[in-house]
Amino acid sequence: MIETYIDTVEIQNAQALDAMQRHFVQMNAAFGIISDIDETVVDTVGRHVGFITKAAQLAGFKGALPSVEEIKAAGGTADYARVFGMTPEGWEKIMQRVRERRFVNEKADLYHPKTRETLMNGGELLGFVTAKPGTDRTLAATQRDLTERLGFPERPVILRPNSVPLSQTSEWKIETLSAIKGMTPKGIVLVDDSLSTARAIAEHNTREGKIDLIQVVYKGPLTAPALESGKFVPDESLGIYAADWDEMGQVFDRIREQCHQIQN
Repeated sequence: MIETYIDTVEIQNAQALDAMQRHFVQMNAAFGIISDIDETVVDTVGRHVGFITKAAQLAGFKGALPSVEEIKAAGGTADYARVFGMTPEGWEKIMQRVRERRFVNEKADLYHPKTRETLMNGGELLGFVTAKPGTDRTLAATQRDLTERLGFPERPVILRPNSVPLSQTSEWKIETLSAIKGMTPKGIVLVDDSLSTARAIAEHNTREGKIDLIQVVYKGPLTAPALESGKFVPDESLGIYAADWDEMGQVFDRIREQCHQIQN
């Protein structure tokens, strides 16, 4: 059964990627936007912690499980293994449980009333990408939640394939963004709360010798401590910005100017 899910999700991801590529080539905007979902568009930590806690118990983990506050202090769900004190193998065992069950962050609230409007007006919204592992049922429910409840127009959603380990999420996102951008001079912007992905994109742009990809780090509960303490400093010269939803529109304006300079 799991093999069927993996094949189905990868096929649907390929279709979503093709749709984003076609939209990107045809758009008139200076840049296209790809947005993360969990902890960027919607507030999902509480629901996510609850589900992972159940998955950990089903996997036979006997240790103390972190609270929502501890997860936020740790910097998010990507640091579960460290917070749990688990080995990578133990973490993968839990995530296998996640993959075997329907996992959808339905009914989570938008982080800000401006979230939808800002994404729609900032550039050209191409679609969504999420690191949560999924099945075809997860994908359908996520798309339905985005459109029917949260009011987004229909856009493709790319889920992290089960064949991609959680530890390789940043590399997978960069490959996905690069595949959409191709060789065109138009800009592509990822809105995401992941600091590890931001670091990876900065390294990617350094290797390329140009601003190939851009990320706006969402300044939310999971990233604010690192940003405010100076542990993470966004470097706009390497294509890395940071903003909350009140600031996002102004940051998009700066990116638009940067993209015009690059394209001209």
